[in-house]
Amino acid sequence: MLDVLPHLPAGVLVGIHDILLPDDYLPEWADYHWAEQYLVAALLLGGGKGIELELACHYVTEYSDLHQILAPLWDSPQLAGVDRRRFTLWFTTTGDT
Repeated sequence: MLDVLPHLPAGVLVGIHDILLPDDYLPEWADYHWAEQYLVAALLLGGGKGIELELACHYVTEYSDLHQILAPLWDSPQLAGVDRRRFTLWFTTTGDT
């Protein structure tokens, strides 16, 4: 996050897994010591300079009216067996670092 992201050219689509914002990590993940969500939160709270948010999967499926729009996609037979927890946050780099 700190070494690579600032050097990416504009237009790169980036997906960061295990982002449950605005929620914290799941309690059953406590032993993993993950921290990427806290770096992403700091980036967003700081104004998100250098990124354009594309899709916050957890937020959309848990807190937004978009859940209703996306439900038919997730219910399609082609996605049978796919992990539906949707913990990835997607953004595009803007080159404004």
